[in-house]
Amino acid sequence: VEDEGGALLGRLQGALRGGAAAASPSRVANSIKGYLTNKVGSLQLRDT
Repeated sequence: VEDEGGALLGRLQGALRGGAAAASPSRVANSIKGYLTNKVGSLQLRDT
């Protein structure tokens, strides 16, 4: 059972890596930038 779980986990990680590689770096950067901007904006709103 552990071997099957390990193989499944390996396939999942491989799929995740493939998906990350398939995503365009600019799209990833934009989503990260938007996420950070939202975080910073909400923090500033909370402080005032």
